[in-house]
Amino acid sequence: MAAPKGNRFALAHGFGRPPIYDTPEDLVKKAIEYFEIETNSTGICKPTISGLIFHLGFNSRQTFYNYKERSKDFLDTINRLIMFIESCYEKNLHGFAWAGAAFALRNINGADWKEETTQNQIISDIRADFNTGDSNT
Repeated sequence: MAAPKGNRFALAHGFGRPPIYDTPEDLVKKAIEYFEIETNSTGICKPTISGLIFHLGFNSRQTFYNYKERSKDFLDTINRLIMFIESCYEKNLHGFAWAGAAFALRNINGADWKEETTQNQIISDIRADFNTGDSNT
């Protein structure tokens, strides 16, 4: 039930947690900071979605993903950040430890990274002669 009109609680001004990031640019600056921290001395960046979310100061994945609904700019920014991390996992598919990267890719983007097998069979007209030459049957 909504608060009656004129009720000071109906205005909803000043209530709730203020946003962590006001602009997508602020979010990107903090994300780049995380990617620089995760880059080792050989120049290989090993970021994770959870690590990014933690570094950005969010308390859950859902809170991070909710930023997509704030504006198209936030939507594009978050999708690009996730795609960057996905590309880092894709690079790991070329090495010997590819199973962990494949697992992560299926969990990050299950729509594009499915584990399924497709088999196509062509059945031709097959005739078999089971007559063994035995006249008793």
